[in-house]
Amino acid sequence: IHLFRSDSPNADVEALVGKNPPLDLGWSVLTQAGVQVTSVPGSHITMMKQPHVRELARNMVLALGSVAND
Repeated sequence: IHLFRSDSPNADVEALVGKNPPLDLGWSVLTQAGVQVTSVPGSHITMMKQPHVRELARNMVLALGSVAND
């Protein structure tokens, strides 16, 4: 699992997993292989919009490249 996590606090996430959520937001319970967490700029919503989406896309390409090389 590769989690792209916004680097800004988000009230929606806090409502689901608490005020101080774990770095992996609880995804580690779904895998024994671990969770790769990458912090990206913006909030949960704005990371999908310009200018932050470019950094998200760059990180996704890097993550997919590392999977292809495994």
